[in-house]
Amino acid sequence: GISPLQLVAASVPVLSLERRQELGGTNASPSDLKAEVEALTPRGSGQTPRGNGPPSPAQSPAPAPPPPPTAPAPAAPAPVAPPPPPAPAPAPPPAAAAAPASSAPMTPRSQAQNELEEMKRQLEAMKAAQEALMREKEALRNENMNLKVTGGVEVEEDEDEKALQHFLGKLRGVLTMRSEGRFDQKLFDEYNGALVQLADEQLQELYGSFMQIYVEEASDEVFARLGISNDPDDATLGFAEMMTIKLGELIDQPRRLRIQAFEAQQRRKLQQEEDRERKQATMRQAMAKASALASANAKVHGALGWLWQTLAGGEGEVSEVRRFKRKPELALLVSDAEELRKLSPYAWRNMGCSGLRPQEMRCLVHVLGRPGMPAHAEDFLKMLQVKLGQTVPSEQEVRALCEPPASMLPWRKEQPAEPPSAPPPPPPPSGGPP
Repeated sequence: GISPLQLVAASVPVLSLERRQELGGTNASPSDLKAEVEALTPRGSGQTPRGNGPPSPAQSPAPAPPPPPTAPAPAAPAPVAPPPPPAPAPAPPPAAAAAPASSAPMTPRSQAQNELEEMKRQLEAMKAAQEALMREKEALRNENMNLKVTGGVEVEEDEDEKALQHFLGKLRGVLTMRSEGRFDQKLFDEYNGALVQLADEQLQELYGSFMQIYVEEASDEVFARLGISNDPDDATLGFAEMMTIKLGELIDQPRRLRIQAFEAQQRRKLQQEEDRERKQATMRQAMAKASALASANAKVHGALGWLWQTLAGGEGEVSEVRRFKRKPELALLVSDAEELRKLSPYAWRNMGCSGLRPQEMRCLVHVLGRPGMPAHAEDFLKMLQVKLGQTVPSEQEVRALCEPPASMLPWRKEQPAEPPSAPPPPPPPSGGPP
């Protein structure tokens, strides 16, 4: 009951999965594979081995005889089923190995990107530190030069040449800035600081060079000395004209006086900048306080608006109604802008804060602070603001100011401080759209 195909399959030795992967992953020749199969085939036995252990020396010389027809029959069903599944097994391992290869580089790539970003940050930090050191070095050099000049110490020729080269570098930066149509105050101050440090002879030479450039008679040597193109544009010619005028004013001053005047000017500018920043900070604080006061006054006015309307209509507790009618200042709380503009200057001059409650004064400040108020109301408004002071009330104080007098609480139900919320829309008619 065994077909010839089953007999052949039973006689073929089966390599282990590890060995197949080892042989499939290398450039094994057919002879190597044949030798491997022969090594796995036992001599004088009809059974098909499933291991890949090394053959004994006694079995290796002679070829394996063909298995008897009847011997593999009992073992045939067991080996017949396994060979087909393992047969394609060598192909999946490379594919399985290739799959991670396509996705595995994602993590190293991300790590490489992170390392690159970290290197960039380090380079930026090093560059910033280097620039800071260069600025510090330049400031120390300038300070050293100024101390020498102002202290009467003789400056050596090499230091004068370094000062000239430093100025020429700033000059090229200023010319580039002007040609690009921008302005950098810091660069311009550094340029002027380097200019006043030049020796008297260098300043005179510079004056002649700029004069030649301005009248368009400068030679190539002059352009090369200053590091300027021999075909100057309009911006460079305009700058040469300005420098000719400026150098004409500085050329008669000793270097010591030039440096002292420049340092005094820088101190004045620094003081002015500090004063300007201080004023701006004060203005910001004042604006923030005014905004907080206006917000508090608006809350009080919004909470007590119903009270003034009730008293103006003659409703409420009798003494409160009588008091409201007796004080003309309170009538302003229920007047519109047109009615306020109709008041005479005499009426405004008679307005005062005597006898007014804090919440009443805050509501008046809110009303008179709106746009379109008459100019005659300014004095009364300032009087109210001085009376209230500039202290911003706390949230607890604002809540207390929003409360009406106890005698007027019964009328609060008729006219609540806040309008009731809009009722919900009616349900759609039956059968209509949802």
